[in-house]
Amino acid sequence: MLIKKYLRETKSEIDLALDRNLPKNNNILNKAIRYSVFSGGKRIRPILAIATAEMLGAKRRRVILPACAIELIHNFTLIHDDLPCIDNDDLRRGKPSLHKAYNEAVALLAGDALFNCAFNILSKNHSSYEYLAPSTKLRLISEISAAIGTNGVASGEAKELSLKGKKISIPDIEDIYMKKTAILISAAVSVGAIIGKAGKKESFLLASYAKNIGIAFQIKDDILEFTSGESKRKKNEPNYVISSDLENARRVAKEKITSAKNYLRYFRKRADRLLEIADYVINRTS
Repeated sequence: MLIKKYLRETKSEIDLALDRNLPKNNNILNKAIRYSVFSGGKRIRPILAIATAEMLGAKRRRVILPACAIELIHNFTLIHDDLPCIDNDDLRRGKPSLHKAYNEAVALLAGDALFNCAFNILSKNHSSYEYLAPSTKLRLISEISAAIGTNGVASGEAKELSLKGKKISIPDIEDIYMKKTAILISAAVSVGAIIGKAGKKESFLLASYAKNIGIAFQIKDDILEFTSGESKRKKNEPNYVISSDLENARRVAKEKITSAKNYLRYFRKRADRLLEIADYVINRTS
């Protein structure tokens, strides 16, 4: 199956599961939640969770909801990242950011609610999906909560805020990208690894793959923003191209993808899907 077809079909299944597990009553909070979640995201994090679990022999029905939880957490971080008190971005995925489409208070509450929805999905039983043991759920909750806490997304956001208005070094940019982007992508792969019952060596290799993918993903975003002129609108945010140059950014992104793929050699042919996703990350045009 071609990777684009796999991504498209898996995204459709994730969207269906998200729709089933998000509140449907038509109040302003739930409308805001759905505006954010269904605004055109690529679903790369839940897709990585699913592809990892399937590589390890787990059924998709076991990982689909934890994968959805990762996507809800990701959307929670985007909503808060866009708020006037942080990045003050007017647009997200080509549409008005949530605080522009609604207002700042609703956006803040929608982000908080998505955070809650994610952990609610992880912690309860779902009759339409395969049962996960309480010990597995606890490991998933621990993995995801660590990724967004004081050593993860929140820490990266705080560091970025502390450097606003200053010249940001490449090591600082890579550290921010590791904490804001790569660590949650790594958590997504770890979710798949936990459900697929990966051993210590397998878990380490997969996490290393994911962290390299995560940094490459963010650098590729910077390249796309720079070449489209969008980086001028985001002049106060870290951008690898602006702090370095376009040629170097492309080189580093490719090196990260090569490193990511090298970590998968242990898995041989089983890792073909993850290798294809790595190529997609570096070759995408949007």
